[in-house]
Amino acid sequence: MIEVTERSWFKRAWTLQEIVLAKNAIVFCGLAEMSWEAMTVTLKCLGDVETRVSSYGKTPPGQNWEFFSSELALCRALYTELMIPNRPDSISRKVYAPISRCATKVLDRALFRPTFSSKKDLVLSLNTGSGLSTSQRVQLLIRAITLRPVALLPRVTATLRASRSRDATNPRDKVYGIYGLLQAQGFDDLPAVDYQKAAADIYTEITQYAIQKDRSLTILLDIVGVDGIPGLPSWVPYRSNNNVALSFFHEQFNASGHFPATYSFAANKELVLQGMVFDAVDCISIYSTTLLETPYEDPRTYSLLESVVSVPIFQEWVRLGLRQQTYPTGQPILDALAMTLVCDGVTGERPGWRQPKLFLANFQTWLNILLSNDPQIGVGVRKLQEQMEGWPGAAAARKALQELGLDLDPETAAEEAIIFSAIYCSGAALFHSTAVRYARQRIFLTTQRGFFALAPRSARQGDSVVLLSGLQYPFVLRRNGGKWRILGPAYVHGVMDGEAWPQAQGPLTSFLIA
Repeated sequence: MIEVTERSWFKRAWTLQEIVLAKNAIVFCGLAEMSWEAMTVTLKCLGDVETRVSSYGKTPPGQNWEFFSSELALCRALYTELMIPNRPDSISRKVYAPISRCATKVLDRALFRPTFSSKKDLVLSLNTGSGLSTSQRVQLLIRAITLRPVALLPRVTATLRASRSRDATNPRDKVYGIYGLLQAQGFDDLPAVDYQKAAADIYTEITQYAIQKDRSLTILLDIVGVDGIPGLPSWVPYRSNNNVALSFFHEQFNASGHFPATYSFAANKELVLQGMVFDAVDCISIYSTTLLETPYEDPRTYSLLESVVSVPIFQEWVRLGLRQQTYPTGQPILDALAMTLVCDGVTGERPGWRQPKLFLANFQTWLNILLSNDPQIGVGVRKLQEQMEGWPGAAAARKALQELGLDLDPETAAEEAIIFSAIYCSGAALFHSTAVRYARQRIFLTTQRGFFALAPRSARQGDSVVLLSGLQYPFVLRRNGGKWRILGPAYVHGVMDGEAWPQAQGPLTSFLIA
């Protein structure tokens, strides 16, 4: 199943609307065929199981492994029954045994409980017999892809975000390839299709359209601070870059209080925003995961190497943070550091998906393992390996990592590989995997006032940390004469819920963004 989905068709920008707008979708691969609905459920079930097991390194706390094994059995049954032509009757009978025992329970829980609602969204969005309008089906598809509830979605922004990491031979198709999805939602006044226009102009047009139609500046959260293309304003997300950072979840924070978006468009493709300078960048760390620049065919190998490479990067980040003895908010320095690395424990947009206590509980374990090779406070990597031998499930986890190509031989293994394997085997795997995802294309820094931040990798000492009306995150801006350049949003611990925003409404500063 993984090999099927790794084919180029599944990564193209055009395929989103090809699927959701189709009257009936069937997947053909050689002599095999499968309904898109069945394939979607199967892949989503497998993905959720793999994510939970790999994130925790063991059965998630409070979860029943029997449920996950039953879910896997159902997925394998669906795959075997629907994708293998001319199968012997013995296979069919064998496959249906687990289905008869767990299908109802698994599907009810997997498709309809809140934490699995994206499966239901996917199935309904692709089911023409569901009774939903095409517009409703499109919104459900986007919600499933972006993990945002429909009610919270700025619709044009969400549709653009759903396609930004997909492939397109022509960069213009990163926009034009989703016009069908936008039109199905009632947006009939889109900028005219014109392949003679430069991609920068097309991206600028659609970004301005999204801001005006959504009446929101949320699309600015997609700016990651990487070099774009000639002629692209800094306030326009670079849509041709597939190696994007994990989008910040905008509904969980309100750095500018509840002030509405205030903006205007000026000449020469400039945007005027209102806000205040809060702080400035002081010390910055090394750039995060350079591994993102290297393609890997196997996503599991890619994820594994990214997690290993992140070990020395996180060590440097932690040491930078621990230079401070106190934090401006009065919070313990370790708590502030932990919450900065995982953005206050936010894993999604839905209520209850901001769980700082869950991550704080695992941070000390993660920190002890991470710094195990520190000559002053660490136990030593070899000692760490010896300790791992007695950990529950360590042998199985180590074998799984070795099968993916990670060298864990005591005589030849790199220190970071051993440290990551210990993190993977411990209760700190969830903290590490979440921190890795937020670290993509970002750096850790401290501000002149002593705040910790995860910021765009292009941030430099002296850049301004700005709060902007209508935006849920602070932004890092760089002055250029009388104008400003947006580098991107930042998580700044201690100001994310409006603590630094003026309580009394007064005059704000205008920022002319070029």
